[in-house]
Amino acid sequence: MRFFDNDIVRAQSAELVETNEDLQDLVMSGGLNSPSGTHQFISKVHRMIELQEQLYFRASYSDEKDAKEFVDAFDQSFPHVAVQGETDVTQSFRRMKEELIRMMEMEYPPST
Repeated sequence: MRFFDNDIVRAQSAELVETNEDLQDLVMSGGLNSPSGTHQFISKVHRMIELQEQLYFRASYSDEKDAKEFVDAFDQSFPHVAVQGETDVTQSFRRMKEELIRMMEMEYPPST
């Protein structure tokens, strides 16, 4: 079986595409002009990163050719998103998610 024929992988991939479409719709509709739209945008970007991280993790343990191609594509793009000191893709995923959480906390600080 090919990696992307797996039901879980297909579902995550479909959610990734749907989330990307939601982001595009939000941007095109001017949704970023409101605090709730900005919050929704950040939440959806966070979810996209989670999905990419999960797919990358699954693919990195697969012997399937399409999984290896997927991992290679991420590894090749890694230098474009990495910051100094990051040595692998998982570090970038973690940093990006932490940055988005901080942004949401700045926008919507927890109640005290």
